[in-house]
Amino acid sequence: MCTGNRQHGISVDGQAQPVLEANTCRDNTHAGIAYDDHAGGSLRQNSCSGNDIGIGIAATATPALSGNRAGGNRTSDVEDAGHNTA
Repeated sequence: MCTGNRQHGISVDGQAQPVLEANTCRDNTHAGIAYDDHAGGSLRQNSCSGNDIGIGIAATATPALSGNRAGGNRTSDVEDAGHNTA
């Protein structure tokens, strides 16, 4: 569980290719889960809610997204500049 962080709950960037599965990210200041740069991997069955000034899932990179849940985030629930499937 990633909760109450002053930045993102989970941040993935650079060339990282992790598998993020079944994480709960809530009440963080920025995004629950953020993917940037050339990061990839997969993001599935995660729950992101209540992130204060941020986004549930923010993906400017191209991870494979499936079965994630996001709701109640202040800015938006999913921002997907990589045009993935939530």
